[in-house]
Amino acid sequence: IILMGRSLGSAVATYVAKLRHVKAVVLISPFDSLINIAQEHYPIFPVKLLLKHPFESVKIAKEIAAPMITIIAGQDQIISNERSVTLVEHWSGEYNYVIIKDAGHNTISNYPQYWDTLKLFLSEMEKRGAIQSVITQNIDGLDEKAGLKNLIEIHGNRTKLRCIECNERIT
Repeated sequence: IILMGRSLGSAVATYVAKLRHVKAVVLISPFDSLINIAQEHYPIFPVKLLLKHPFESVKIAKEIAAPMITIIAGQDQIISNERSVTLVEHWSGEYNYVIIKDAGHNTISNYPQYWDTLKLFLSEMEKRGAIQSVITQNIDGLDEKAGLKNLIEIHGNRTKLRCIECNERIT
């Protein structure tokens, strides 16, 4: 399994990577702690007391040995680059990150460098034997843009999972 999480999903991917043996992790616009993000946006509020789920990924990153790539939007107005880089620098496993200079939080995937980075990382994982097949949900064009083979795309509910080539139901 290779996990991929974007923004808040990066905290979920980090948490799952701590609990499960995964081959690699891809984080897009990740953050070290939701508390830190909230404090940057709302400095006058006691956000630490208000947040039920602080998503402190930085505290568990040191426990994760899987290789990781992070793609950061250079003009992100929601998650500062500092928050992303702090998480990356606490990762225990092999890691790398790319900052897409002109990208914003919601436009990062519009840049060719985003897809080139994914393609390079995933092809390296494929060479290492970490990829046998890829199942994605709602990432249209990942197979073409990232150069992946054996891709299964899920749209909507997993109970309707079917191979896009032969339409066979996958259980």
